[in-house]
Amino acid sequence: MSSFLKSTTVYCLGWMFLMIPSINGGEAPKLKLYQDAPQFEAPDDTGKIWKSSEHVGKKYVVVYFYPADMTGGCTKQACGFRDNLGELEKHDIEVVGVSGDSVRNHQLFKKVHKLNFTLLADTNGALAKKFGVPTGEGGSIERTIDGKSETLTRGVTSSRWTFLINKQGRISWHDSEVNAAEDYKKVLSVVQELESLDGREPSFWNLDLPKQKGSRWLMHDSRRPLPEVVSPGKAASAAPSDAIVLFDGTDLSQWRTESGKAPRWYVRDGYMELNPNHHENILSKQEFDDCQLHIEWRTPTPPQKNGQTRGNSGVFLMNRYEVQIVDSYQNPTYADGTAASLYGMQPPLVNACRPPGEWQTYDIIFRAPRFQGEKLVEPARVTVIHNGVLVQYESEFHGRTAFRSTPVYEAHGPGPIYIQDHGDRQAMRFRNIWVRPLDFSPKQ
Repeated sequence: MSSFLKSTTVYCLGWMFLMIPSINGGEAPKLKLYQDAPQFEAPDDTGKIWKSSEHVGKKYVVVYFYPADMTGGCTKQACGFRDNLGELEKHDIEVVGVSGDSVRNHQLFKKVHKLNFTLLADTNGALAKKFGVPTGEGGSIERTIDGKSETLTRGVTSSRWTFLINKQGRISWHDSEVNAAEDYKKVLSVVQELESLDGREPSFWNLDLPKQKGSRWLMHDSRRPLPEVVSPGKAASAAPSDAIVLFDGTDLSQWRTESGKAPRWYVRDGYMELNPNHHENILSKQEFDDCQLHIEWRTPTPPQKNGQTRGNSGVFLMNRYEVQIVDSYQNPTYADGTAASLYGMQPPLVNACRPPGEWQTYDIIFRAPRFQGEKLVEPARVTVIHNGVLVQYESEFHGRTAFRSTPVYEAHGPGPIYIQDHGDRQAMRFRNIWVRPLDFSPKQ
């Protein structure tokens, strides 16, 4: 670690760069957008234990990692947050700085620069590791404070990374190329953008997205062209004689919750409807593999919000492979998240959505994946007819449906039909659900 020249005065201005020449091994992978933030705790600048569980989920929490107290860039970064804390608090933002400095160092740093937010002492780099922030060796610097020479020793030297945790406890944004003096501005602009989205994707949506199999696009890529819009005809389908009827409009006796209990969804006027007071997904009691599935669904009218928070649900084959349900009528979102997409994998051929408040149909022909032991032999495939319009033809599932991560296969047997409660507290409705068990295995 490079040594620092002795300083006789301390200012909020002036750059001094900390180099981190050696990176300690064993860091956790960097946290990605929309991942759950880790729970953590550490001594704060008063010596008390600061617990994330007492703060995260109540407001936006900015956790910024910086190399060392009382150095030029770190001081500029801290003073930026200090001078603009009032504006940040108007947007319900709490700021927490983290470095490998001791509680005593933080106390001196706060005293000299009159810092008005919390600093956490991560002397062994445990917090940095939880967030995947690279760290180097610790070190010492000398500063003259109130006419007295002080040696500030830190246990580790963290890279300068900033994270924003949203009110749902997820990583909403992160920056590993921080401009120290401008960090507060960037945080504020990100929160202002998030507050204005009303369900749409932010400008930095594509950050951290994995490459999609067999495509030049990223998973959920916001730049991918949207499907062409077509107008469907009017039709409905009754269950054939060999179908297993999962919902005929009278009761939920064929369904359970993930915990095995009776669902608390509403049943009325021939349809079932999400109960906004009880967030719960429902699964069919019977399990299937190859099958033909018919399901009718309706999004709320008038529509609420936009993008992925407008009339969102999903029907999962074998409790793993999702055909997306969302209000895609004049409601742009990323292409592989539109109605009738194989979520995160394959957009529909066209957009056949009806307006909000009108009943829509999916007729799905599903061929389950084939395994030999733990090895995948053939992937799952699906054909989907949306409101009488072919929108997927023998499209391949790349693995179990995932959000912002690469789908993977794990060997499994038959599974239930699963209908998602997306958690948006909207009156999603479903009716006339039936399944025909099939067997697409080669006949001997």
